[in-house]
Amino acid sequence: MKKALILGVALLAGCGAPKVEMYRADAAHSGIYDTIGVPEREALRWSVNGGSAIKGGPLVTDKAIYFGTEAGYISAVSLREGRELWRFKSAGAVQTTPAHSAERLYVGSGDGGFYAINTKSGQQVWRFDAGSAVTSAPALVGGALYFGTSDGRLIALNAEDGRELWRFTSNDAIYSAPAVVDGLVYFGDNAGYLYAVDAKQGSELWRFKTLSNITAAPLVHADQIIVGSHDGNLYVLDRKSGQPLWKYRAQGAIAAAAVLDGESLYFSSQDGYLYAINTTNQKLKWRFKSRDWFKAPPTLADGLLYIGGYDQQFYVVDPRSGELRWQFRSNGPISGSAVVSKGVVYFGSGDGRLYAVE
Repeated sequence: MKKALILGVALLAGCGAPKVEMYRADAAHSGIYDTIGVPEREALRWSVNGGSAIKGGPLVTDKAIYFGTEAGYISAVSLREGRELWRFKSAGAVQTTPAHSAERLYVGSGDGGFYAINTKSGQQVWRFDAGSAVTSAPALVGGALYFGTSDGRLIALNAEDGRELWRFTSNDAIYSAPAVVDGLVYFGDNAGYLYAVDAKQGSELWRFKTLSNITAAPLVHADQIIVGSHDGNLYVLDRKSGQPLWKYRAQGAIAAAAVLDGESLYFSSQDGYLYAINTTNQKLKWRFKSRDWFKAPPTLADGLLYIGGYDQQFYVVDPRSGELRWQFRSNGPISGSAVVSKGVVYFGSGDGRLYAVE
């Protein structure tokens, strides 16, 4: 029987603060899970029917897994059997990954509502009216929630009561999930700007312009911020000044977050390739080709990369060689980020099913 301790990265607001789970493992969007992976596919543990397309990635905690659907439902299911625990209905599509802490789930909807839901009962704790569709996954740091909307607002809320702290107006819709590190919030918009905003006041520190829209979540690592654009470039910037350090050009739009492990940088593109770049010399190490394009980001766990494609295939790739280790076929395009936990990989599909593969 596979056993592990999942990191489920905790960002502490103070001593004894509860564990926080969110999109891409942590508020820096590392995309790395400290857990036992799935080096060889043994079986489908379960799949559960969500009732409509699942476009965002799931959120896994020690007790349950949570996900949203195009029909506006947020569902909780048990990790072991995939048994539905509860289902909450919003009035718009839920296309992003929730955040979780202290028996509360936080998630936005296309109905303009941002919800806090009790994870035991599935009942609403509070609702904030954002004024337009909530279009990015939230970050939860230090008791504050940060998320973007379709009318170009980045909104900060008090996680306890849903009270608005501030809002920042960008130039276009925000699909890029904000990263929050060292008191700064980083995010992109559909006008092609990457912003750095003060997390307490919402004041702008700098902005960087790309040649097309940014839907990818930025990755923050040390003194750098890494983000892809639909202009086909992956940009590496100095995160304090926003000045470009270097970039790498793919053959198609880059719509999803990257993963950095040592000197290796991994990202997917809508040209259908998963890329590995050496950050020391900015040279290509390898490319892995799918049968269609990638919208999902890669996830790294236990020495393997996990990613789903629009060809309905879920791939597990060796990050050293770019060779395929195994693959699994769903019945719909896979566009959300996968989560690996205790020897099981979880991902949703456009066929409306959430899969647990071990």
